[in-house]
Amino acid sequence: MVLLTRVWVRITQEEGEVINMTDNLQQWPASITEDVQINGFSQKARENTIRSSVEAGVDKIRRRYTTPIVEIKFNRWFTFEQYETIENFYNITTAGGVFPFTFPDPATNEVYVYRFLTSPSYSALGGLHYQVSFSFERLYKYVA
Repeated sequence: MVLLTRVWVRITQEEGEVINMTDNLQQWPASITEDVQINGFSQKARENTIRSSVEAGVDKIRRRYTTPIVEIKFNRWFTFEQYETIENFYNITTAGGVFPFTFPDPATNEVYVYRFLTSPSYSALGGLHYQVSFSFERLYKYVA
């Protein structure tokens, strides 16, 4: 995939087909609030530099991405109905995490475009309640 002016495209080499991934930008389910549990929240910027050795002198360093990719992890408690909504969102709406989606940043509440890093992890809490652990990568700020 290549990021060109905030448009994700996938190029299929066999057919030369170009698919605009922005056409497949999904919205976080309206029935699920964006609140996160503070005790399970973490955020880490991905390493954004490339270091190259040179024959003489200090190493050269350059940026890898123009917009740094930030990984966030958090937990949420869900009812069984919300659990089913998240399952459908992940498996069907985002095609198993392939398509990006909008979600507000838990720290700033600004809307960004995210993609699943891993599939959601579920733990039963009893009484048809679940704790779901999410791992996203923040790609860029959403501009409507």
